[in-house]
Amino acid sequence: LSPEDVLTDRMETEAADAMAAMLAQIAAMMAAATSMEELAEMLRAGYPQVDASALAQVMGLGLVAANTGGRVAATLESAE
Repeated sequence: LSPEDVLTDRMETEAADAMAAMLAQIAAMMAAATSMEELAEMLRAGYPQVDASALAQVMGLGLVAANTGGRVAATLESAE
């Protein structure tokens, strides 16, 4: 596997619980809505309550890892 694939797989694993929690909140809204208009309103009103902090943390760590990996790869390529 390439370093990018390893990072992608790791981020998918690390973000699974956060994504599941966010999707559960949205699924509850879908179950409660009686029309598409009501669902749209619930999503607009509920968006601030959807907790994305855990997902944001995983994404932030992934971006740091990707940046660091890219710098290392560039350094190794320039040394060749």
